This record gives sequence, C-alpha cells and structure tokens, in this order.
Amino acid sequence: MYSSKIILIFVTLLCALSTVRAHMVMKFPTPRGPNVGTSLYQAPCASYNSPNASAITTFPLNGAAIMYFGHGEGSLVYSYAPNSNATFAKVAEPVTLLHNDTYPRNFTTNVDLKLAGAKVGDQGVLQGVYVSSNSTWYQCGDIKIADAVTTTSSATAIVSGTVLLYTTLAVVFMLNYKI
Repeated sequence: MYSSKIILIFVTLLCALSTVRAHMVMKFPTPRGPNVGTSLYQAPCASYNSPNASAITTFPLNGAAIMYFGHGEGSLVYSYAPNSNATFAKVAEPVTLLHNDTYPRNFTTNVDLKLAGAKVGDQGVLQGVYVSSNSTWYQCGDIKIADAVTTTSSATAIVSGTVLLYTTLAVVFMLNYKI
C-alpha cells in the first residue's frame, strides 16, 4: 500500500520537476525542437533553424498562439517570416508577463499574419521571443496558413488532448495500484 503511494509521489514530483525546468514551452503551433535547455537562447529559432517537415501546423491567418510559462517577468512578442533566414515581422502586440502573475500557465496571444504580408496558402515560421531583464529565449513553429474557419479549434484540441492524455494516464496508474 505504501509503496504505491511512494511511486505516485515520485511520478508527481518527476512531472513537476520536468515542468519547472521548462520555463517557456511553445504549445501552439508545434515547436521545431525540444522546448528545454540552453538552446532556447539562440536566435532565431533556438538553434533549430531548419524547417521540421513532420511538424508543420495548420495555422489561421488571424488566430492565436499559445506559449506556456513556468514563471517569468518580461515581454513576449510573436513575429513571422517565410523562412528562418528571412527578416521576421511583428504580427502581435507584445504580451507583458509580470512576476506576480499566476504561474505556471498558458498565455494565448492573438496573431495577425496579414501584418507580415502573409496570405492563405503560404508556409512560413512563427517565432515567439521572450525578453526578460537577464535573458532572451526563442521558439519557432513551422506553419501553413489557412482560413480561420478550418483551424479555429486546433489550439483547443491540442491543449484538451494533452490534458486528456495526462488525466487518462493518472487514472490508469491509480486503478492499477488501487490508490
């Protein structure tokens, strides 16, 4: 009985520690590379400057990007370019993260790709840049631009699917160990 509770506590702590380590995680669109480590400090795409053909996300011309923060105090800005070597153009108003905000949490930001001259059918890179008083972090996602009608629920589906997966795993674990 006690060993299953110890295992549950260990798994919970492991999950919590892995989340704490990831101060900034691009949730939508799908990021090019892992969301942790020192590579996040390298412009323009956290050292993942080549497109990830297996992770191209359909993204609306005027939609929402989601970035998870474990904590922080700084500014988050989204930009768009046709590729990593092109000049990125700002496509959203900066989001200010305050130290006293509730963390961890997802920050959803409205993104208007038309501000960068993008149009439906284009493929490019959405870049999230977080600037704090002591560091700058980068994340990029490869996107294919579509009408808002076809992709509005994509971000919700990703977040809901992730929550459902973790909930299901927790329930299966508890049933197996009769906690």
